[in-house]
Amino acid sequence: LRYQYVTRMTERWNSTESTALTFLSNVFYILPYFLFYMGLGFRYGNYNESLLSTAGFVQDFQKNIDD
Repeated sequence: LRYQYVTRMTERWNSTESTALTFLSNVFYILPYFLFYMGLGFRYGNYNESLLSTAGFVQDFQKNIDD
């Protein structure tokens, strides 16, 4: 019973025995979403010309991750 509980929790939360590996996999899962919204914030939140190039870089980087 305990084995099935641990297995279900591992599948549900995408967890592994390694804390570092779990942390890294969760970071890479969230990273594209974070970069997307950060790029939108840079693009539409500020009208500073230097930040628009930063927004383009972030959005291009996010597109490369998705592909």
